[in-house]
Amino acid sequence: MAALVRPPGPVVVTGPTTDLCYPSTGARPATRDARPLEKGVVMPEALAELAKDLAFSNSEYQDRCRRLRHLMRDARLDVMLVHQPPSVFYFSGNENLHVYDNECVVVPAEGEISLLVPHADLSRAHLTSWLPRVFSFPPGGNPAQILARILEEQGLSHARIGVEKRVARAACLSVHVYEGLLAALPRATFVDASGLPERVKVVKSPQEVTYLRQAASFTDAGMRAALQTAAEGRTDNDVAAAAYQAMIAAGSDFLSIPAIVNSGRYTGISHSTHKRQRLQRGDVLFLELGGCYQRYSAPCMRSAAIGPPTDDARRLAEGCLAALGEMHAIMRPGVTFDEVARAGARGVARAGSGVDWGGDCGYPVGAGFPPHWGEYSCQIRLGDGTVLQPGMVFHQPIALRILGKLGVAFSETVLITETGSEALTRVERQLVVR
Repeated sequence: MAALVRPPGPVVVTGPTTDLCYPSTGARPATRDARPLEKGVVMPEALAELAKDLAFSNSEYQDRCRRLRHLMRDARLDVMLVHQPPSVFYFSGNENLHVYDNECVVVPAEGEISLLVPHADLSRAHLTSWLPRVFSFPPGGNPAQILARILEEQGLSHARIGVEKRVARAACLSVHVYEGLLAALPRATFVDASGLPERVKVVKSPQEVTYLRQAASFTDAGMRAALQTAAEGRTDNDVAAAAYQAMIAAGSDFLSIPAIVNSGRYTGISHSTHKRQRLQRGDVLFLELGGCYQRYSAPCMRSAAIGPPTDDARRLAEGCLAALGEMHAIMRPGVTFDEVARAGARGVARAGSGVDWGGDCGYPVGAGFPPHWGEYSCQIRLGDGTVLQPGMVFHQPIALRILGKLGVAFSETVLITETGSEALTRVERQLVVR
């Protein structure tokens, strides 16, 4: 790892109503209510001998920000406030167990990029982020006040400011912080730029693909352990424990979605997981796992029959497997999402009637934090003319259910290559009998 490039030391400024941590370079925020120094610590002094722990090279982070700025110019934005935790990680490198606490990357169209984190996470930010400008807010402080000062310092108090008001299945800009920004910057124009950061993430870099391959190996280890543990008389907790042990022992980071392990009638109810249910003869065991490396997850779904499978279990499995086979046979650069979705639907039709299916044929995966590993920059669905490109990576979940009674699912994490597609998850795709 590269040695720490020591950033300017942050100084904590406190006052009756405001606290601000800012780089002590003389570039003090130009605000009337900045208070004299009362207390503080110079954080980099404690970190001076600590090597940076970056997931990517500085050049890769800089390229990501360059591409975001290109999109910002097209949208006529002067600055973008990135709040979604996976995007904060993607553009700044900041990685923490404690996310969804108003972390923000401030990306101006020109000038220095800043990172804002809670003060308790300042040391972690200096460890994992490539950015030298790291600000913080104290417990109970209002992040909007600090963001306003950062923007004022860079002459952006009258700017067109892009914000994330809505992000699929993830937190973004809170109402509290948004209202605080409106009050603090009355002459600024706030623009909903939701989805703009996600557009940068659609095509993965070679390093990202390497991380996804490693994550897939963790997923495979967990899936094999889960399938080997499954047996009549065992519980779904036994199976989940085996999966966790195998993934963590193999090297997985903490998971973005907990292991989904259920059986019996719970397989017919979406988003159920282990709850001390004993596996019985005739049950289906439903598994969805996603090992994680450097916050990149590679999900996979498999199903197993406890004893000889029922006719319903067989036909649902046939539909799942046919759908994946049909899609993977045509997935290559230049094919549209609609074409892939139609292929998936043809396969699902082989499951017969009375089957519940949400129509989902794939969504992008990459960097993620709980509660989800999906990027949702796009989705493979009927009628979508988006074209597959090399470097795109999708989780393709095909889950078919007879609601309240039975469910079977299979999926892969799939990379679009220069000539076709490659499944990164590699556990044998079949209805296992245990």
